[in-house]
Amino acid sequence: MKDLNQLLDHQKLHDLIHHAASLRKLDAVLEAILPPAIKGHVHSARLEDQTLTLITPNASYATQVRFSSSALLAALNQQMPQLHIKNLSCRVKPAVTTQAATLKKIDRHISDDAADSILKAAAAMSDERLRKIWQNLGSSAVACNRNRRRKTDW
Repeated sequence: MKDLNQLLDHQKLHDLIHHAASLRKLDAVLEAILPPAIKGHVHSARLEDQTLTLITPNASYATQVRFSSSALLAALNQQMPQLHIKNLSCRVKPAVTTQAATLKKIDRHISDDAADSILKAAAAMSDERLRKIWQNLGSSAVACNRNRRRKTDW
């Protein structure tokens, strides 16, 4: 089994993080140039072979994106010329919500064993920032479990 630090230093993980950061920047630029009627409903999903794929929650927003694609392409290439976007593709991806999911609160928690494993992994990390994040996660899980036990002991 690979050491956690080896996995974190892996080039593919670095590339994935870099790609996610690029999509976040692209989303910010996209949000600034979108027509007001569709702001907040269009997000970048993929940039491949000079084609930017956008996702929307319904066909109405997708149609509006398609009608304004020429202006969007021009504005995107003006704001981020290094991407060389030639085409826009728009996909509909409906938000998955059910009435039961919105009404019922799901009680999720990290077990004591998992929290201990997280804290042990954090202690072995050389990256200070990542170690603090994992320590906070493990400590929060321990505190949450402690509070849960107090509530059920009544």
